[in-house]
Amino acid sequence: MQLNYEFDRQLELERADAIEEGENKMLFTLVTKGKLDIDTAAEEAGVSVSEFEKLMSEAGYKVPETV
Repeated sequence: MQLNYEFDRQLELERADAIEEGENKMLFTLVTKGKLDIDTAAEEAGVSVSEFEKLMSEAGYKVPETV
C-alpha cells in the first residue's frame, strides 16, 4: 500500500508541475505580446519581477526591456 501512495503522490506532484509550467508559459506569452505587464505577470506567478524575468529567460522567451 505504501508503494501505491508514493506513486499517486508522485503523479500528483508531476501534474501540479505541468499545470504550473503551462500557466507560466501563458504568462510569458502574454508579456511577450505586450498584453500583460511584467509586474502583473510576476504577481500572478507568485514570484518577484526579477525571478519572473529569470524564469522567462530560462524558458527561452525574450524579456521585454523596461523603460
